[in-house]
Amino acid sequence: MASDDGAECLVNCCCCLCAVCTQACIDTDCCGACHSGTGCLIATALSAVALAALVALLVVAYAVVVPVRVTVEEATLGRLALTANSTALAYDMSLAVALRNRNFAVGVRRVAPLDAELRFRGQTFARVRLTGAEQGRIAALGKEVYRVAAMADRSTPVALGGDGVAEFARERDAGVFELELAVVGEVKYEGHRHRRGVRATCPLKLALSTATAPAAFTRVKCT
Repeated sequence: MASDDGAECLVNCCCCLCAVCTQACIDTDCCGACHSGTGCLIATALSAVALAALVALLVVAYAVVVPVRVTVEEATLGRLALTANSTALAYDMSLAVALRNRNFAVGVRRVAPLDAELRFRGQTFARVRLTGAEQGRIAALGKEVYRVAAMADRSTPVALGGDGVAEFARERDAGVFELELAVVGEVKYEGHRHRRGVRATCPLKLALSTATAPAAFTRVKCT
């Protein structure tokens, strides 16, 4: 190849961002497709578009955050019964609740206790703390699972009323209780100034479990 052609190829290789050494570019004419001015302009435009897309992706990844998702990974109900005067519920249960960080570039820090309430027909009958106020980090696209076991012969008094008592009896006889788990906490997304609240509601359908006959459970997404 003549020296003039070699110089032209060298210029075109730089234009096309050819990933080979300069001498190999000259010897093999690897960027011959860019010898025309139009080809070089197209390659430059495509490179600029790719770079702009990458910058935009990074800006979105760090400037816009996706809220953490709450899921109930496990729930076991060993006991749920009305007290003698039908004003409170006794319970024995265990929970595994997960926080999922759905951001691929931003970590999440939990900055407040993660608490949960158990409800029957909208009435709270138990409050549990899934984890305390100590900070915990959830990596990008990661998750943390918080487990708790709780039981009480009496819980917070509940005003079920006649209809609520009748519904409780119906579900007890059917063998499946329809409960609601409300999760409340606070997190901070890395690179962002303000804290953001975590509030989620999880519908649960739980059958009573025993050591010899554990009830099946399917993971529940909370809203």
